[in-house]
Amino acid sequence: MKNLGVRAEGRVTYWSIAGIAPRDALAAVAANLHLPNVPELGPALALRAALKEVFPETRHLVRPTGERSRLALVNEQVRPGNDPEYTVLFTASVDGEDDATVSIDRPGYATRIQEAFEGALRGVPTEVVSQWLTQVMRHLGAVRLRESGGVYWVPSAGTDAGEWPGIARAINGALAAGSVIYTLSTAWDESSIHSVHAALTREVESESAELQEAIAARPGVRARETQAVRYAALDDKITRYEAILGESLERLRRVAATAMLGRTAAALAGADIEPLALPDTAVPA
Repeated sequence: MKNLGVRAEGRVTYWSIAGIAPRDALAAVAANLHLPNVPELGPALALRAALKEVFPETRHLVRPTGERSRLALVNEQVRPGNDPEYTVLFTASVDGEDDATVSIDRPGYATRIQEAFEGALRGVPTEVVSQWLTQVMRHLGAVRLRESGGVYWVPSAGTDAGEWPGIARAINGALAAGSVIYTLSTAWDESSIHSVHAALTREVESESAELQEAIAARPGVRARETQAVRYAALDDKITRYEAILGESLERLRRVAATAMLGRTAAALAGADIEPLALPDTAVPA
């Protein structure tokens, strides 16, 4: 089934992010390499990021409250054989817009949280850097080797951003001290092909299921346009990996096309909805 005669260059990639990255430096790398824009945080999101920065332990959860712009830091305690217990440690809110300050009902943490909040407004917090890198992986056509994410196989070339190792070096140069993107080259053998193929299969099946749910939930014209764009991107990715893996991926193409063909059938049944146009590469189920 698999063609070992095809030589695919790629890297296994994961990262460790620490501290707040300088926004200007990271944004400049993104712009120069045609990568997704680095998100800018408003006061509410900056407060959430600050709380996560000061309290990074998994037992600490940031949750909304009934008040606008106020968040609660909640401690989750799990004892074997019992349901989790949740305790609100304190709440925090943002006062003002231009010169926003943080007010909390636990004064002992005020200075640390205010400093983290101001840093989040100026820079890019750890959580946001990780989310942005996940967008970069999608932009570059990577596949998740681990189902929950965090470890990817990234094709080395084939995008307008250039080759991935060079991109990774540029991003590393813009991250905060202690942060690093790791890229590992591996032999392109039967095991590598199987791993990439399995990862792509999971991703196509998951994306197609999400696409079908979105189609059922939002039948409007604008939503249909968004769904068509998502389908086209997925179909393009399958085409790219046919070249990388050196084999036909017709079954995966059918999985993706069926999501759209299901929508088309439903549209034809309604008098006021026109069917979506599918790309020429769609394979009917």
